Amino acid sequence: MMKQRVWILAAAVVLVAATGFQAAIAGTETAPTEEGLIWNLLDLRVDGGSAEQPVVTLAMDGPGSYEAFALEDPDRLVLDLHGVVSQLERHSFTIGAAGVLRARAGQYTVEPNPVSRVVFDLEHPVSHEVMDNGDGTISVVFGAPGVDNSA
Repeated sequence: MMKQRVWILAAAVVLVAATGFQAAIAGTETAPTEEGLIWNLLDLRVDGGSAEQPVVTLAMDGPGSYEAFALEDPDRLVLDLHGVVSQLERHSFTIGAAGVLRARAGQYTVEPNPVSRVVFDLEHPVSHEVMDNGDGTISVVFGAPGVDNSA
């Protein structure tokens, strides 16, 4: 009987913790925090461009800051959006052009400061240019001419 109570209590704690974590992600609205404002990632879309130069645009409801870096084995481009909570309904987006296979988006951290992460899976190192458009959108242009950051 005592073991059963312990298991029930443990299950309840896990359930409350998991529910609280999901609520922290899903229920976050644009609101001031001690570190600044929290923005929402609302959309990820493949825009314009061409098969040789796809353009991926991330839309937020405010001017989130970002950090971009490349990883190897396998090749990836990572874009961390600081102070941003992902509100995306989908988490995987097929690109299939210019050596860019797909984009995967999700919440990397929630506390103490939220970071949404977008990972671009690459066939090989691909040149790219990340641009803050100043209107709550960030564009990533792959195969950007004159940009050689694929090394």
